[in-house]
Amino acid sequence: MATNLGSSIAVALVCAAAFWQVDYNLSSGVLQRMGFLFLLGSHFLLTGLAAIGSWRNERLLYFRERGVGCYSTLPFVLSRTFVADAFPMRILPALLVALIVYPSVGLAGYQDPSLIVGAEALADGYKKAGLFVLSLCLTNLVGSSMFTCIGIVCSSAPVAVLVGTLYSLYTLLFSGFLANSNKLPTIHLFSTEIPLSWLTYLSCLYYNFELVMSNELLGRFITVTKLIDGGSPHELIQGEAIVNQYLGFNNYSNLGYPTGCPWGGETLPNQQAIQLSACWFDIYVPLVWFIGAVVLSVLLLKYCVRESH
Repeated sequence: MATNLGSSIAVALVCAAAFWQVDYNLSSGVLQRMGFLFLLGSHFLLTGLAAIGSWRNERLLYFRERGVGCYSTLPFVLSRTFVADAFPMRILPALLVALIVYPSVGLAGYQDPSLIVGAEALADGYKKAGLFVLSLCLTNLVGSSMFTCIGIVCSSAPVAVLVGTLYSLYTLLFSGFLANSNKLPTIHLFSTEIPLSWLTYLSCLYYNFELVMSNELLGRFITVTKLIDGGSPHELIQGEAIVNQYLGFNNYSNLGYPTGCPWGGETLPNQQAIQLSACWFDIYVPLVWFIGAVVLSVLLLKYCVRESH
């Protein structure tokens, strides 16, 4: 726990210095925000790899104590997940990091309130900060719970670390930062067109990146500085041109919601013709994902107990 907290605070301080008060210029601010938010999500995802090693050691202890009737599987998984891991190892580091980087970087709500279109700047700033922290915590919990399942299933520590690393690479690749969902191709298999954009929904980091980038840029004007091709020195573009068109976020037409957000609408009230925020969909899915991974951990341990006997 001390190592985890110390490393998280160190990363937060480095990020605060490297991305201090970035602006909303496309080249000097927006790209830096994208890189910073991707780095932050990647950090918390990769720190969950430590759960694989701890599960390999505790698995044998669990088999012995479970075998003599000290406790059943459900209390063991719940106590370890929520008491020993969730708050001290996942939620507390995320809260400390957010407390440091949010005002230092100047994320949504800490910039000029006049840049926010059609919304109460102060109230929206607090809401966006809360959504940022909530999404960061959920991403951290989902990553740790998935690594827990991998640690239970794999028979040896090297295999578990390899599988966890491959899962991390997949999650990072389809997070929306490295491969844009609207740029993924469609493959033809047995006369059937299969869009590869659905692969992004299997990345827990995708929901975090979609939510925070939407809350950062939607409803704002982005400054584009042109120095070549005889263009105007400064132009303003709307943030949704980057979030919705370039990054391909908030594209819910593939899910059967062509005109709005699924499962409860937008995270902030939309009083304009343009979309001002992401959807609650990006909170619901990681929450359901985390609960499902905990249930899966219980089932996997019960299966391992039967196999061991």
